Amino acid sequence: MPATTTATGTVARRDRIGIGTEALVAALLAAGFAGHVALGVAALTFLAGVLPALV
Repeated sequence: MPATTTATGTVARRDRIGIGTEALVAALLAAGFAGHVALGVAALTFLAGVLPALV
């Protein structure tokens, strides 16, 4: 089988790889967003505890 084949199996395999890549990127974006939200909540909690002690 030549390396430059356009067989349906090859196209389907590439499509599955693309779908998997899109799912991975979406999962990483969601994890990044959730991490930033958690950092924001932690910062607000920290400031809520520290600011009254400073004033």
